[in-house]
Amino acid sequence: MAHSRPLLILIILGCLAIGAPAAAPSSKAEYLELRQDILDKVSGMAFDGSMSLTQIEATLDEKLRNARDDYIRTARHAHTFEPHKYFYEWDLEELHGSLLWKVMSSLPKGSALHLHSGSSGSVDWIVEEGIYMDGGHVYWEDDDLTRCIEPIGGQEVECGSSGTAAPLIKGTMAFYPSNVTVPKGFYCAKSLDSSSSSSRDSGSDFRKQLRSLLTSNESLKDMDSSQAWEFFNKIFVRVGPAMSFRPFYFSYLINTFQVHWDDNVQHIEIRSLVGTNGLGDLFDFSADGIRVYSGDDVVDTYRKALEQFQADVTPFFTMKLIISSLRVLDPETIEGDVQEAVDLFTRHRDLIIGFDLVAEEDPNHRTLDYLDVWMELLKHEERLGLELPLYFHDGESNDRNNTNMIDAVMLGSKRIGHGINSYFFPALFDQMREQGIVLEVNPISNQVLRYVDNLELHPVNGFLAEGINVVIAADDPGAFGYTGLSYDWWAALVAFQLDLRSLKQLCNNSLEFSGLEGEELEAARGRWQTGWDAWVERWDSELS
Repeated sequence: MAHSRPLLILIILGCLAIGAPAAAPSSKAEYLELRQDILDKVSGMAFDGSMSLTQIEATLDEKLRNARDDYIRTARHAHTFEPHKYFYEWDLEELHGSLLWKVMSSLPKGSALHLHSGSSGSVDWIVEEGIYMDGGHVYWEDDDLTRCIEPIGGQEVECGSSGTAAPLIKGTMAFYPSNVTVPKGFYCAKSLDSSSSSSRDSGSDFRKQLRSLLTSNESLKDMDSSQAWEFFNKIFVRVGPAMSFRPFYFSYLINTFQVHWDDNVQHIEIRSLVGTNGLGDLFDFSADGIRVYSGDDVVDTYRKALEQFQADVTPFFTMKLIISSLRVLDPETIEGDVQEAVDLFTRHRDLIIGFDLVAEEDPNHRTLDYLDVWMELLKHEERLGLELPLYFHDGESNDRNNTNMIDAVMLGSKRIGHGINSYFFPALFDQMREQGIVLEVNPISNQVLRYVDNLELHPVNGFLAEGINVVIAADDPGAFGYTGLSYDWWAALVAFQLDLRSLKQLCNNSLEFSGLEGEELEAARGRWQTGWDAWVERWDSELS
């Protein structure tokens, strides 16, 4: 016991670090005052430390925190606290009937800033509507890895003959005109559906099986991240040929816009694969066979889909694109893709906001492996007098040896997708705060792909306390079997124990750190504020 008081002094001094008192507190009152000072410093350092609340917001904040804490206490006692469980073990029926779900699903969320082009919409739209478009076929036999098809046109080719050829696995979807020979094993989706159910409305076995092949599931729980990615990548192999069919993808984009608008999201930013060597190309049937859409025509497809949605549904929904390539590709190919992105960015400044590299990080190229490409990009930007912003996918890893975060920060990435392993590099935090670099946090994705087990222990909790700005995103909601952002926002509320100040800051971040600028950003702020004020008034009235 003789050493207890000096130890206490050391602990207090260590906690305060800067401005610590010269002596230990001499009374209980002084101790409690010093303790409160520490709590105030912690609160002030947090990402939402400067966010203020109006009087009605402060009242709602207390009600929301009480409702949140009531749920947490009750669920923990009953061992039903969802963030402790794997996402596919959540009781969604009970969740959807809960008060907190109603609060969070109705929240005006601002923007969804981390979405991928092949999984941004609803998987249910794919299996209920999309695949039944004219020409829709599904490969409905056992996997045959000795056979491959090209996404463009869906014709069978020798495996390895191109960088885009994909093996045939059960559930692969493709579109064929009536006047061509369909590769063996592909069957008309309408025929497969009618043979398994007398009524499409009753839900056929075919559609249920197809949906299971297009989404991740509870089997990933016992996998590591590498195994989970192997399963996950097969989903994109299955949807890839269909997503290359322009009429299908156009309709899928409309669905993407709709499900986000319905989830109270007013702006989205999609990472769209567009590059050289056919990367991201689309096609359609024509009198001469097929017509291929590349580069500007792909971007124009997004533009026309957005214009149609704005005309048919709401003029207040907006979208931006982050042109992306794959970190599985060699530096020479990436150099060509970056040049393509620069050219597209120059011609479509109103729609394209930057460039990224996507795909699983740990087994593929480091961001550093492309350093010559980034250096050449800087020189090119100086010559042209423009800057192509970078939005790197980095830090989606639990590996200390994955140092991509260092390069993302050094190269000035405006936002960083995931950043899970940032905790290995605390020396970056000051620079991230100074540069205003934002982490795009995808809670459910990080758990499904096995980077995080218990969402309550997600590293973002530490980042928020360190004053690192984040936005809440969903990554690949279609492949995870849901739509929109509400599941991720609900998970963040209860797992990270957020309050109204945190929610308000996160909503603001989603707009302030988006690709919106000038009058477009100002209009988006105004629309969000109107929705937020109505939401606050509603729940201040309805929450006890």
